[in-house]
Amino acid sequence: MTLEHLPAILSALGFGEHYPKSLLLLDTLNTMDGRDFEHWSAGMFRRQGYVVNITGTTGDHGIDLVLAKDGQTTAVQCKRWADPVGEPVLRDFYGATVSAGIAEGIVVATSSFTPSAREFAQNKPIRLIDIDELLAIGCTSVSRSEEI
Repeated sequence: MTLEHLPAILSALGFGEHYPKSLLLLDTLNTMDGRDFEHWSAGMFRRQGYVVNITGTTGDHGIDLVLAKDGQTTAVQCKRWADPVGEPVLRDFYGATVSAGIAEGIVVATSSFTPSAREFAQNKPIRLIDIDELLAIGCTSVSRSEEI
C-alpha cells in the first residue's frame, strides 16, 4: 500500500468527498450541547411546516418546544444524550404535557429509547424519534450553522 492508495481507501471507509450525509449529521449532532440541539430540532420541525416556539431554559417542565400546525399543538422534549432514554423521562414528559393541556408530544433523542420507554409510550399520544429516524429526516436538512 502506498500514499497513492490512500484516497481510495479513505473514500471506501466513508471519508473524503464521498463522506455519507448521515455521518456528517451524526458528527454535527454529537458536537452540539443540549440548547444547540433544541434549536436544530426547532429548524427540523419548521421545515416540516410547524410554527415553533422555543421555551425558556428553566421552568419549562421538560417541554423544550411547542409546535403548532393545522390547529394542533404538540409539545416536544429534546434529549441530546448518548445513553438510551428511559421510561422515567417519558413519564415526566407525559405528565408535563397533560399539565400544560397539550394533547400530544414528541420526544426527540440523539440516542435510542429503552424497551420500557417504548412500552410506556404505546397507546399514549407520544411519538418517539430516535437517532435512526433523526438521521433519515435530517439528511435532507440544512447544516447546524444555518440553524443556530
